[in-house]
Amino acid sequence: MGYDFSQAIADVVDNSIDAGSSRIDIASYSDEGSADSAYLLVMDNGAGMNQDRLHIAMTLGGTNSSAGALGKFGMGMKTASLSQCDRLVVCSKFSGQIHGLAWDMDALEKTNKWDMEVLDEDSLPLPATEFLTSVRAGTVVVWRKIKSVRKLNEKNAVQVLDKEALHARRYLEMIFHRYLSGEQGARKIAMTFNGKKLVPWDPYCRDQKNTRNLGDVAFRVPEAGKSSVVVRPFLLPSQDGFSSSEAFNLGGGIRKWNDMQGFYFYRNNRMVDYAGWNWMRAKDEKTKFLRVAIDYDVNETMDSLMKINVAKQTASIPPSIREDIKEHLSKWAVLARKAYPTTRDVSERDKSKKYSLLQVEKLLQHVATSGEKPIVSSLFSKLRKTQHITE
Repeated sequence: MGYDFSQAIADVVDNSIDAGSSRIDIASYSDEGSADSAYLLVMDNGAGMNQDRLHIAMTLGGTNSSAGALGKFGMGMKTASLSQCDRLVVCSKFSGQIHGLAWDMDALEKTNKWDMEVLDEDSLPLPATEFLTSVRAGTVVVWRKIKSVRKLNEKNAVQVLDKEALHARRYLEMIFHRYLSGEQGARKIAMTFNGKKLVPWDPYCRDQKNTRNLGDVAFRVPEAGKSSVVVRPFLLPSQDGFSSSEAFNLGGGIRKWNDMQGFYFYRNNRMVDYAGWNWMRAKDEKTKFLRVAIDYDVNETMDSLMKINVAKQTASIPPSIREDIKEHLSKWAVLARKAYPTTRDVSERDKSKKYSLLQVEKLLQHVATSGEKPIVSSLFSKLRKTQHITE
């Protein structure tokens, strides 16, 4: 299905949000003595499910999501989980009763039958039982036999799972940043990962005074009736325009700055695709501080036009409005290129700074010993022309 570890967890979290949760706790365990005993939990205090609802939820394609839900096909929780583990356990508390079902790929392979296991509380990991006991209602998703670590020794399993957990944390802080902050009308939700609170990562760095909103634009989609796409472009400051180097580094996100420029697509306030210009233009060093949020009216027609896939990882701008958006994008790109710092953008303090001949001599000696003698004279000449050398 094309999931990676972080994307799969995000798809499980979608179900927790749809269940009305105000709290979602994620935890990974990898120190039980063997790699095969490592497991991951996604725990929420949502509405919970009785036995019948749980059975439907565990059936592939067995849920019917509303237009306002993050779930779309009734596949996500199962396909996402089973892409990462060979044993999926889901337990839910409803009206004081705890119900549990499981899919085990090893068992299915042996029996060649699609038989779900019915579980009781005693077969759950202790953290899952403790959580369900502490809430009035809720659900716990358990990944057992995690594929990425099953064949590793215990030491390597711990390292791999810890690394994946670290990346997943940062990914979730980006994908669900609107829910973590409660913006754009999203219900505010508290999330933790291995006991640490998730902090929303704002792609547009709106806490920085030098960030510019270039003006929201709405585009009507003809083939979808009254549905529309809203585009919100932001021009972020260059490094010197950030309040601190820490803020600048944080603003870069989970990739390098240059790779994070582009469109950020949202479906019901959940980010479904990010970075890149959707085949409208190439990534450019001088437009790396331009990021554009895209929201759309969610319905079956628009989901199809936006090309939202089962894993909710890809999106695309509808053909009927591509040229209109591209025209605006060209204007925004011009502004980004104009704002990009050049070698001429030197502060007055730097312009007046002087260097002693001894300092320059040391610099030139270093260059000369590195085998680059031809550039020594030209470098010395350039330094004199800029009057950065005292006599």
